[in-house]
Amino acid sequence: MRHDFHQRLESIEELLNTLGSAADPNLRNTAGELIRSVMDLHGAGLERILEIARAAGEPGLGIVQSLAGDELVSSLLVLYDLHPVDLRTRLTDALEKLSVRGAEAKLLSLEEGVARVSVSKLAPAAVEDAIYNAAPDVADVIIEDRQSFVPIEMLLSASAVGEP
Repeated sequence: MRHDFHQRLESIEELLNTLGSAADPNLRNTAGELIRSVMDLHGAGLERILEIARAAGEPGLGIVQSLAGDELVSSLLVLYDLHPVDLRTRLTDALEKLSVRGAEAKLLSLEEGVARVSVSKLAPAAVEDAIYNAAPDVADVIIEDRQSFVPIEMLLSASAVGEP
């Protein structure tokens, strides 16, 4: 589903680029206004859906959490800045799920949308995929692969062996 969603986004981007390069400035302005109006309408509709669900009490809150956990709906909620779970929590939850599978992944910092993550026992690409699935609004992911680090003790003992 994520692949299909991204294909749709790419298609939209191509159409926007085509409209943006139209020779007629009135056409470009009208197209831009149409897109803003549709986005505003969708955003208001999604916001209202969440309000109605929350107003239903506990069952509604469960529905909101289910919606936030759905990959497609979650991406839309992020797009409209309506996701009920903040970015840091979504990142931490994604990394905890990786840890359950035997990996060691930890969020080191989150500044200006850039997540710095420490990883071992798992390919960095798998960590990036998990993060972008849970938090498509993260600006960038910097992986510190602990598997590639050599402990200082090993360096010191290696240099001691090499000494005459």
